[in-house]
Amino acid sequence: MRLATVIIALLHREFLSTVRSPWEVLALLVFASTASIPTAVSSIEEGVATILVLLFITLFTSTQSYLRDKWKGVIEIYYIYPIPPAATYAVKLAYTTTLMTIAITAYALALAALKNEPRIVAETVSIAAPPLIYLAAAASLASMIAVHLKSETPLLIAVTTILSTPILITTATAQNSLLIILSGVSYAIIASIIAELID
Repeated sequence: MRLATVIIALLHREFLSTVRSPWEVLALLVFASTASIPTAVSSIEEGVATILVLLFITLFTSTQSYLRDKWKGVIEIYYIYPIPPAATYAVKLAYTTTLMTIAITAYALALAALKNEPRIVAETVSIAAPPLIYLAAAASLASMIAVHLKSETPLLIAVTTILSTPILITTATAQNSLLIILSGVSYAIIASIIAELID
């Protein structure tokens, strides 16, 4: 019960912070929307472009998660108050999944508007949705590792890229979306166990 209360309180803090200062979400929306421009005007396949955009959104969200904690002094709070790592990870995962969903939706809508082809929204979402939980888990875990190691952004970017690349390659070559979704859920569970060990 205590864990659920802590998670709810931390989630409330994250979303309240976003409402008070929406710049992170706005920057992500601008990035995702403008990322559709090269896809719309080039000959690159939309699926490949979507996978690259997913990688950059993953890097953006993990870096922003870390920087948000650093700027707001949250990193120090982790050492003062006994916040369970599982709660921290669960909040990061929920928040990151939400941000990534918003970003990929903005990308799909912008791409469909630029190409004047509404079908692109469903196609883009069908490519992006299966690996979303996996990528959100990778971004959350990488951010948490960086926070607890008190490292800087280059390590965070490297760890996020290493954790994200396998699922992106799988997404590009796989035909079974259910398998990718199950991999994402499995990875999220494994990452929560790893997060618990970080403390």
